[in-house]
This record gives sequence, C-alpha cells and structure tokens, in this order.
Amino acid sequence: MRELTRHLLLAGWIVAWAVLAWLSWTPTALPGGVSDKTVHFVVYLLMSGIAFSFARSHAMLALIALTTFALSAVLEFGQSFFPYRQFDYGDLLANGGGAATGWLLASLILLVAARPARRSRVSARSS
Repeated sequence: MRELTRHLLLAGWIVAWAVLAWLSWTPTALPGGVSDKTVHFVVYLLMSGIAFSFARSHAMLALIALTTFALSAVLEFGQSFFPYRQFDYGDLLANGGGAATGWLLASLILLVAARPARRSRVSARSS
C-alpha cells in the first residue's frame, strides 16, 4: 500500500508539471500586487519540496531539485517562442532559488522522518 501511495504521489507530481507547462506558455495575469518572482519562487519551491513524499533518499531529492531547475529553464526558454510571453533571467533565478529552498526543506523533512523509522527498526532487532 505504501508503494502505491508513493507512485500516486509521483504521478501527481508529473501531472503538476504538465499543468505548469500549460500555465507557463499561455497568457496569464496575476492578481494586482503579486510579484511574478514570488510566484516563480513559491511554485518551484513546491515542485522541488514535495518530492520528500515519493523520494527515498537525499540523493534522489538532489536529483529532483536539479531536474526541477532544468525543467524550469526549459519552460522559461520555451516562453520566448510565444508572442505574448518572454524569457526572463530574473524568473529563472527565482525558479532556481525556489528549487534549492524546496530541496533543503525536503531534505530536512526526510532526515527527520527517517530518524524515527531507523530507531524503530533498531528496537525491533534488539527485541
């Protein structure tokens, strides 16, 4: 059951990428007063950060964070092919900052979550 949940969460993450691609390449207006850099940072923080729900190791989290940044660069570059969108280095920097912050938070969550699991396995072996 746990493995099924992990696979469903991974599938949801992939669907989120499809939605993000669509939003990145369609005309979008943000509500007044909301900085697009903040939106970029938060979105990529979430895309990188939620990986703790299906990643099994810190190395996997690092790979997901790098993939998140690489895909954000592809999406940002792809905007230059649409007349109503444009490539922006500031957006790319916000994407990278969000992906890195998400990776750090996910690593912390994985570290904290793995500790109790290790303790319970050691306790079970000792008994």
